[in-house]
Amino acid sequence: MANQTNNTERLLDGRPQWGQGRYPNPQIVSQVSLELPCDDTNITFATARREALRWIRRRTGGSLPRNAREGHSFSKEVGTQRAEAIRLSDTFWAATHTDADKNVAQRSWITEFDIRLPPKQENVVLFGCRLTCTTLGENPAYTRSVPGVVRQIIDNIGGVVDGRLVSTSAWRVRNECEVDELVAFLTKPERQRAVIIVSSDSDGKPLVPADDLAKSLIGMAHVVDISSEASYILTDQVGREFSVFGGAIRTYRTGFSPDADEPFTHPLATPGRIVSWVDETQTFSEFLIDRTVKEFLSSRHIRKEVRSFASVRAEFNKQERDRLLEEGASDSELLKVAEDEVSDLRGNVTELEQLLEVAEKERDDTKAALDEARTDIYNLREQNRYLLEQQKDGGIEDTELPASLAELEDWANKNLSGSVKILNRAYRAAKKSVFEDTRLVYQALLLLRDYYVPMRQGRKTRTEYDDACGEIGVEETQTIGASVGEFGQTYYVDHNSRKRFLAKHLKKGNARDPRHCFRLYFFWDDEDQQVVVGSLPEHLESRTT
Repeated sequence: MANQTNNTERLLDGRPQWGQGRYPNPQIVSQVSLELPCDDTNITFATARREALRWIRRRTGGSLPRNAREGHSFSKEVGTQRAEAIRLSDTFWAATHTDADKNVAQRSWITEFDIRLPPKQENVVLFGCRLTCTTLGENPAYTRSVPGVVRQIIDNIGGVVDGRLVSTSAWRVRNECEVDELVAFLTKPERQRAVIIVSSDSDGKPLVPADDLAKSLIGMAHVVDISSEASYILTDQVGREFSVFGGAIRTYRTGFSPDADEPFTHPLATPGRIVSWVDETQTFSEFLIDRTVKEFLSSRHIRKEVRSFASVRAEFNKQERDRLLEEGASDSELLKVAEDEVSDLRGNVTELEQLLEVAEKERDDTKAALDEARTDIYNLREQNRYLLEQQKDGGIEDTELPASLAELEDWANKNLSGSVKILNRAYRAAKKSVFEDTRLVYQALLLLRDYYVPMRQGRKTRTEYDDACGEIGVEETQTIGASVGEFGQTYYVDHNSRKRFLAKHLKKGNARDPRHCFRLYFFWDDEDQQVVVGSLPEHLESRTT
């Protein structure tokens, strides 16, 4: 917590989302869920519960009820400290601890625990811990933290996340065998946490301590410390567009696929950006952690990995009501349980309203930031278009073109930005291509830049565009047709969080010999006013091919 640094891991400065509101402003600070491997689930379950109770006892500053150690339900208040535990069954135990901030009025810190034996899984105990900050007034900067009990659990019992044993230190990758293991983990479809790879600079040292990141992100992300030698091996396996070396840091989000993803989907922080980072409110490490935690918690599935104590209490009250009804309890006893249930329901409604306000504010902020970014991008594209037009003196044939497709990405970044966007999938297809007329590939891309885009923007006519197509011997046609057949999904790409169909293509030659058959598949992005190229230079699979 902000005023208690013992047994907590430093994360980053939290910041107020907005001023005073009608409801408390809850902010999830951190959330960790672990699989605890074990030979005897009962012993591990009891050990994890004991570690949580020991942490709670230290926070409340006094002893807990005698039967708490055996896992019985209890409730205790000591000053501003409040602790409560509920035993739903022999396989589920939950607890919560609330502490009023000693320095900031109307601000509290709530730590929730969730320990259970999952059905249909042997030799596994699930441990969850969530830390929440809630305030009714102003919310000055605080230090996000992972409760120290998480580290105690990992040190004393062990923990598994995404099928991998975790620790408070970074995962070290130094040789080809270890890179193979890393790549297999990066591309694992079931992975639910981001992987942050920290590379070393020219002096063999990382610009951000990987072990510090690992401690700060226990259970929420996997942090890798990769050597310079291993970085080059990784580049060979995933491609330069997804590489990380020279002191850079890359975050590989879930669902990583080097064949289908775009590089910007997995953010890269260059050494220059890290070294020159200027922000009075947070360091680069704090920024990186902040982004990682927010993305991690943005998934509803992830948030459900740890049950809220309010929902546990509601279920407990229902069990009590059913038990009293079965035993023929008095009306006064039943009324007391009903009143508790109503109180919990009201609390749940208030909590949902609070979360809704938070979600709506975050949505509005995100939309405003997106609109601002789109405006900036549009202005940059217009500037880039103007500069390119000033540089052009001749037609398509007069432009100096590379001799091979290996230079396509660098060339495109210099010559097509703002008008023609080539997806990573197309770059990878070009690298593997056996198509022989590489000059035609570059000419077709310039055709799109100099004639198709201006035509869509009303600056050139369709006749001018058709004449330019004839000049280099290509034809534009619609892609859609019966021949797509069972290969239809290969004609779709992910762009701006949407599935888009590659509706058009430039073509030359027949579909039987990939050395001489040219196809460039694309669609027009009206929102961004640019061409998006999804595949080139060979024919996508169809019934014909």
